[in-house]
Amino acid sequence: MKSEAREVAHDDRKAYFIDELCRRVLSMNLAPGAALDELKLVKEYGLSRPPIREALRKIAAEGYIVLEANRAPRVTHLCHDAARSFFHAAPMVYDATMQLAAKNATREAVNVLREIQSRYRENLQGDPDELLYLVNSLYIEMGKIANNSFLLPSLRRLLIDHARLEKTWHLRSTPDDSQRMRRITCMLHDQIVDAIEEHNPKRVSHLVQRWMKVARRTGYNATIRIRRTSAVSLG
Repeated sequence: MKSEAREVAHDDRKAYFIDELCRRVLSMNLAPGAALDELKLVKEYGLSRPPIREALRKIAAEGYIVLEANRAPRVTHLCHDAARSFFHAAPMVYDATMQLAAKNATREAVNVLREIQSRYRENLQGDPDELLYLVNSLYIEMGKIANNSFLLPSLRRLLIDHARLEKTWHLRSTPDDSQRMRRITCMLHDQIVDAIEEHNPKRVSHLVQRWMKVARRTGYNATIRIRRTSAVSLG
C-alpha cells in the first residue's frame, strides 16, 4: 500500500509539472526561446531526472518546447514568420474543429464547455494568465469533442502561439482596452458554445470567422512588435 501511495504521489507531481510548465509557456512567464535547466526543474518540482525528461518529451511533442541533441531544452520561439503562419492556419483549423464539435457534442460535453466559460466570466477582473489558460482549455475541449486525430495536434500547436500573441497584445495595451477585449472574447465564446449545443455547424462557422477578425486585429499589432524586435520581449 505504501508503495502504491508513493506511486500516486509521484504521478501527481509529474502531472502538476506538465501542467505548470505549459501554463508558464502560454503566459510567457517562460519567454520564447528561454533555455530550461533540468537540474533546477528537478529541485523545483521534486522529481528525478527520468520523469522530468519524459514530461519534457511529451510537451515537446505538443510544441511547447524544442529538444535538440547536446543542447538544453528551449521554449519554442515566437518569431514574425511563425505569427504570420498562425493567421494563415488558425481560421481553417478552428473552423473545422468547431464545426465537428457542433456535430458531435453531447449534453455532458457542452456542460464541460459551459463550466470553463463560467470560470472565465467569474475571473474577468482577475488573473489575466488564468484567463489565457481557460481559453486554451476551452479550445482543447472543443478539439476533444471534434474527435479528429488529425485536427487535435494542429489545434494544440496553434493554441500555444494564440495565447502568446494575445499576451503580447495585452502587455502593450491599456487596462481598458484589455478588459474590453476580454469581454468580447467571453461574449463570442458564449455564442460559439450555444451554437455547438444547438448542433449548428453553419452558425459556428460564422462565429469563428467573426472571432478571427477580432483576433487578427490584436494579433496584427502583436506581430508588428515581434517583427520589430525579432523576438518577444517582456520588458
